[in-house]
Amino acid sequence: MDLPHLKIGKTGNAKYRRRVTSPQMRVILGKSAVEWSLKTKDPLKYQEAWEVQHARFEAMEAKAEGRETTQVEWDALAKAAVEHGLARPDAGQIGPVDSQLESGTFDAFTAAALAEAEKLTPQQLKAPLANKPPASTFSMLANAQLFGATRPPVPISNAVRAYLKDRELRSSYPDLSKQVNLVVAGLEDAMNKRDPAIHLIDEDVAYAYRDSLIAKGNALGTVQGRITTIKAILNHGKKRFKLKDWDNPFNGLAMPEDDGIAGEVKRESLTLEDI
Repeated sequence: MDLPHLKIGKTGNAKYRRRVTSPQMRVILGKSAVEWSLKTKDPLKYQEAWEVQHARFEAMEAKAEGRETTQVEWDALAKAAVEHGLARPDAGQIGPVDSQLESGTFDAFTAAALAEAEKLTPQQLKAPLANKPPASTFSMLANAQLFGATRPPVPISNAVRAYLKDRELRSSYPDLSKQVNLVVAGLEDAMNKRDPAIHLIDEDVAYAYRDSLIAKGNALGTVQGRITTIKAILNHGKKRFKLKDWDNPFNGLAMPEDDGIAGEVKRESLTLEDI
């Protein structure tokens, strides 16, 4: 049977075996290859079982590659640190720990790293350092214990994905997605920067974006609508990614008042005779 990544053992056991080339996915899985059993020895069922595992891999890879490697590593480290009681969920810094001044915490880090080491597969344990094996929670905890780790900046694309993900069941999702992408593209143009980190979006940026919308001749209602959209995206991102030290500059952003000569063309209401 000519299916890529299909390996059939001498006893008839079939496996989906594939190298992991995506750096982001290597971090998530903690390995450079996967070997998933198709759980069947029946040749008639190989195709169906293979399709399930192949779709699983493709979906995981697509999801992983939509995120920065540094963010994936931080998420894995933070999750392990929280589980072992070494950090709060909203921590922006993990470690370093002074072995003399903080002996209790240092020992807790060591115990946590050893616990994570026990989860390593034989493949991970035997991986030569020269091959640059993917980071594991063991290595990340050990590194944070000695050198510290700082949460990487959260790009606006993360906030967009989270915002849309929570609204994908809406019947209006296609239109909402187009509107969100349009609004974010406008913000990026105003900043002259692609996928900026959220913490770089300050009050100056907010007013620059507002003014760019007005300069393009948009009606004030349109400007207000797009400001409301970007405000909602950023508020969602602030809550989702626990950005407690950053304030959304679009909250309370002043809007110019319409005095009837703002350059926008308004349509007259239909008269009763016209109706």
